[in-house]
Amino acid sequence: MSFSITQETSGHFVISLDMVFSPSEPQFALVQEFIDRIPALHIKRVTLDFSNCKYMDTKAISLIVSMYNETREMRAEIHVVGADDTIKDLMRSIQLDEMVLIK
Repeated sequence: MSFSITQETSGHFVISLDMVFSPSEPQFALVQEFIDRIPALHIKRVTLDFSNCKYMDTKAISLIVSMYNETREMRAEIHVVGADDTIKDLMRSIQLDEMVLIK
């Protein structure tokens, strides 16, 4: 997995994911480190860009829930963009769409 985290001046962060979102991937821990830093970052919105991601496992789902829990107190939004139908269906089936906005 590779990913990038970018910040816009508006306090909007974009996390772009590639191919596999799974803890077996070496850079997965960096996403957890980002989540741990959320309270200090004054985040307004996080966009998870799944345009190039084709797989997401249960640990990745729990990471998104952790991100939601950290951003909820700040009234920040989490948007999911570019997810294929399989990932969208998975997110909806576990009611993740009640926590994040799936576009």
